[in-house]
Amino acid sequence: MDIKDANKIVILVDAYSSGNGLAPEFNRQGYRCAHIRSRSNLPQKLLDSYHADDFFINLLYAGSDTIKQLDSYDIIAVVAGSETGIELADSLAEVLELPGNKTQSSASRRNKYLMQESLRNNNLSHIPTYRLANSAEAVQHAAELLRTYHKLVLKPADSAGTDSVFVCKTIEEVMTHATSLFKKSNQLNLKNDVIILQPFIEGEEYVVDTVSYHGHHKICAIWKMGKGSYNGFDSICEFTELTSLDEQQHARLQTYVFSCLDALGIDFGAAHSELFLTKGGWKLIETGARPMVLASQPCHPWHSSGHKSTSWY
Repeated sequence: MDIKDANKIVILVDAYSSGNGLAPEFNRQGYRCAHIRSRSNLPQKLLDSYHADDFFINLLYAGSDTIKQLDSYDIIAVVAGSETGIELADSLAEVLELPGNKTQSSASRRNKYLMQESLRNNNLSHIPTYRLANSAEAVQHAAELLRTYHKLVLKPADSAGTDSVFVCKTIEEVMTHATSLFKKSNQLNLKNDVIILQPFIEGEEYVVDTVSYHGHHKICAIWKMGKGSYNGFDSICEFTELTSLDEQQHARLQTYVFSCLDALGIDFGAAHSELFLTKGGWKLIETGARPMVLASQPCHPWHSSGHKSTSWY
């Protein structure tokens, strides 16, 4: 590693899972990395994906005391490595007066109900979404939706991946799964105080990885997704493959995705957006304001498009 300036550092918040590929890339660019763990009760599965050798220091966030430990360094960026680090990364960037996504809209980048509401409020194609605080509300809104839709989707409001995503065809199924979800925490060790209910959307599923800087967006890669149901669990990923679209469809996708990023306040950094291509056009499932795949994977989107999610820092 050729260090440009040993005093210039990048802070990575929760560089777990797909985010553990960020530090090696920053190191290759000549920057040292400090790691901040957002909270003490993160899932062990996330913690096991941490690569200690990529960082010169690892801190558990404890308010201003944590930042004081890095006072002697020239911090050039704060980057979220995974879903759990998004809100803290926004907050730290704001406190340190560094480029970052505004804290006023942080919740809409984590909460799937607020995410869809942000699209609706900006007159963008969205999925009708109900926020549920108890099983009675689940039954009430399921009855409304089943008048129009044949299947519904029930899932945590602020988890990640396909954690506890249930496809329901009856009110009884909604009641059963809602009751179960309210009794447990999601895979990020956050209690399911609220869950969301949506209609099941028919369409081909895609993923778009982007990088943004000062509100200017670039597409890194487009992926085609294949999902199935196994052992009572729905939306299990069967395959992911890099793909391309014809010129007109690519233009429609780019316009829609970039508008979604604007609506969610994603002005800086990587984003990982999952979408359906329906008969009526593109429809966002959700966006994660963080990177997707590992930098070590041979078919990483950085290699396919030339746009790196670290290159604008």
